[in-house]
Amino acid sequence: MKIKTTIEVEFECDLTEESLKRKIKIWLTNKRNYPIKVDIKSIVTEPVEPRKTRLEYFNEFPMFYKERAIANTSIGSFHKTTEDAREAVRGAFIFSESPEGDTFWQHFSDTLSPDYIPESKSHKRWLELLPIPYREEALSKEINGGDCNSLKAAIVCAFNWDDTAEGHNYWSNLFESL
Repeated sequence: MKIKTTIEVEFECDLTEESLKRKIKIWLTNKRNYPIKVDIKSIVTEPVEPRKTRLEYFNEFPMFYKERAIANTSIGSFHKTTEDAREAVRGAFIFSESPEGDTFWQHFSDTLSPDYIPESKSHKRWLELLPIPYREEALSKEINGGDCNSLKAAIVCAFNWDDTAEGHNYWSNLFESL
């Protein structure tokens, strides 16, 4: 009796096509107690994006977030690989136990999603996402009314930097680090 079948298998490996064919033939023949003829017609390969470590993702963040993510992550978990930047942040540490707080990290990790669409919020709501001491300093100012779509825009539009005790350079440096 002759049976023809097609098998589709998906896996990752570093083998050449020829050595992969040999391995598959050996595996298929060893699974039977009787001789089997294995003829591999073709192997379709698709390039797979290599996974990055948490530290590699953190190094791509703006300095403001990078420094804080690194400071909150235990040394042993830097080299764990993850699917994407969002997963790297969410699995690195417990947001509520960080000095910046749950809201700050939850918002930042949401912005890393490919489906993220910034929502319009009041300047005050955006400034509440800043970590301490920036949050307290910014919220102590007389905040201009209005809405915007990002934390950077809120920092620029919420108050006049030159009229603050911290001065223009302080807020400019914060803005540049975001």
